[in-house]
Amino acid sequence: MGVVNVTPDSFSDGGAWLGADAAISRGLELAAQGADIIDVGGESTRPGAQRITADEELSRVGPVIAGLTAAGVPVSVDTMRAEVAQVALQEGARLVNDVSGGLADPHMPRLVAAAGVPYVVMHWRGHSHSMQTRAVYRDVVREVCAELRQRVDAVTAAVHRDQVFGEVAIPVGFLQRAGQCLLTGRVQVRVRLVENDEGGIAKNGAGQGNPLLLAPRQGCTTALQNGLIAVRQM
Repeated sequence: MGVVNVTPDSFSDGGAWLGADAAISRGLELAAQGADIIDVGGESTRPGAQRITADEELSRVGPVIAGLTAAGVPVSVDTMRAEVAQVALQEGARLVNDVSGGLADPHMPRLVAAAGVPYVVMHWRGHSHSMQTRAVYRDVVREVCAELRQRVDAVTAAVHRDQVFGEVAIPVGFLQRAGQCLLTGRVQVRVRLVENDEGGIAKNGAGQGNPLLLAPRQGCTTALQNGLIAVRQM
């Protein structure tokens, strides 16, 4: 999965691909490098970022999704808003990536269920403007596992479980100390979720549970060898 943030302030590539032409060009470049799908987002989720309107978000992602789709590139939309996801799906998006896991917009799971597309969910404790105040963990691995599992269980009340992916990312916004989240922690999250026999999100072998997606790319080789199915490249 290649990532194109059509924003001025994302923490990874904010401002680099803000215009539609630049973003489409970047998406085509990532596809040429081997990305199977391009994830297009129009709202920054960096710590401290303020929310934008739905109209602004649509003005950013709509032309990019339409342009990449017209070029034959598979596209996903990174949004927390059902109204943005609906337009993106109409423009040809094949997957909805919702960092809030349905918490920001309760209409999202029903939209995804009706569309029949894959749905990526994450653990989430609040919007960017306040996420730092919620960065309180006693056991970050255990708590991320529990919260992600809760999100998957919640959305599968509306969305077929086969459509749902869990995303294990470095939770930048929720961590106050760098030592709370290391690569080993991410691998532990994956191991607990994949190998937990009671309610695990993804399980090896029999195809039970739900697949995982890891972000970002750095250090992913070991994780991929342990059952992850996709890696986000920014």
